[in-house]
Amino acid sequence: MGLLIGLGLFVLLALRVPVAFALAFTGILFPVMFKGTLSISPLGEAFFANPAEFTLLSIPMFILMGAAVAASPAGKDVYEALDRWLKGALPYTPCMVLAIILLFIFPQIATWLPDMWMGTAL
Repeated sequence: MGLLIGLGLFVLLALRVPVAFALAFTGILFPVMFKGTLSISPLGEAFFANPAEFTLLSIPMFILMGAAVAASPAGKDVYEALDRWLKGALPYTPCMVLAIILLFIFPQIATWLPDMWMGTAL
């Protein structure tokens, strides 16, 4: 069965179907063909349960934060200041800018992260 799924995926990709649609098509079609429609019943549960995870929230928040920084002059100012301070260390400058802006937007991260790793101090 795995070989047939791999072959089906390869054929769809050879036909220049986008990767997301080829994976979705093979991931839904082959279980239905071999095990019936009950094999895809967990898909609905997984679709609605996964957005409740905190980990997946970071992706749209990162995009939103990048858009906010790009639209304001604050991002340019912080970037120029760090670029002068780090004297041309280009790979580190955007990371530092994002860390500083993230701490301004979500200051509770400064206490939440150490508490998560080391536990709360009494």
